[in-house]
Amino acid sequence: GEHQADALGQWFAAMPDGARPQVFLCSPYVRARQTLEHVVDALGADRRCIVQDERLREREFGIFDGLTRLGVEDRYPDQARALTTIGKFYHRPPGGESWCDVILRLRSVMDTLALEYRHCRVLIVAHQV
Repeated sequence: GEHQADALGQWFAAMPDGARPQVFLCSPYVRARQTLEHVVDALGADRRCIVQDERLREREFGIFDGLTRLGVEDRYPDQARALTTIGKFYHRPPGGESWCDVILRLRSVMDTLALEYRHCRVLIVAHQV
């Protein structure tokens, strides 16, 4: 991952100034921040341009964290039934988020991009979700 982030930063550095990212947004989680720092360093940009945004964090899995579907069924059979009944898009595990929650959170990020960074080239580093 570090080599890929360095390579991406070098790729951006080879671009004309008018094509390079100007604003860098990332999740507050350490690995996303480290990845973006590699990109920014290889690009030769200032780390002070990095903006951590809580809304870019990974989905909160709550009590499902670290469990497979079989693990959920074994450990939390009531929640497994609710997940099946409601569907994974809307089901919110205790202490966690539904996929719908994540989409609403990210829609808010898109609004920020449109309002605050509409004239900027933005690079975002986040997670799987």
